[in-house]
Amino acid sequence: MASGSFLLATVSLAFLCSSLTFHNVKADLIGDFCSTVRDPSFCNKALRSDRRSAKADVRGLGQIALDKAIASAKTTLKLAKELGNGELPSTCAEVCSDAIDNLNECQGLLRGNDKESLNVEASAALDDLATCDDEYGAKEPTNLKNASQTTQGLISIILAVSNRL
Repeated sequence: MASGSFLLATVSLAFLCSSLTFHNVKADLIGDFCSTVRDPSFCNKALRSDRRSAKADVRGLGQIALDKAIASAKTTLKLAKELGNGELPSTCAEVCSDAIDNLNECQGLLRGNDKESLNVEASAALDDLATCDDEYGAKEPTNLKNASQTTQGLISIILAVSNRL
């Protein structure tokens, strides 16, 4: 009888410990993941601000970052178009549009687990946005620069996801 109680207590304790360990690993996924990107603070803020992140795995975090990156790239495109029809705004609008196309390609690649192609498309989107920043240089309007930098930060999260799949 005593050995049966001891066995039940041991099994219960083992189950409790494994449950707590799993919970702590899951709860710390965002912090661990964000420590691998160029701006951990931005990553933490971006991912934790989405309610889906609480139950997300790495792929789910990638989807959150991708959704936010597409929305942010659309905002950047809108800001570029509002600057008029000159050479710089036109170039910036064109590369922002290309970035959106590349990010849209990432949707299927993330779901399909094609990490190499995901990395290529996300890198292309990052380069597109950097082109806008480079074209303007120091003359880039602050709101456009901020929008572009936000989008680039989100894309860096996608790149980190592609490396963890």
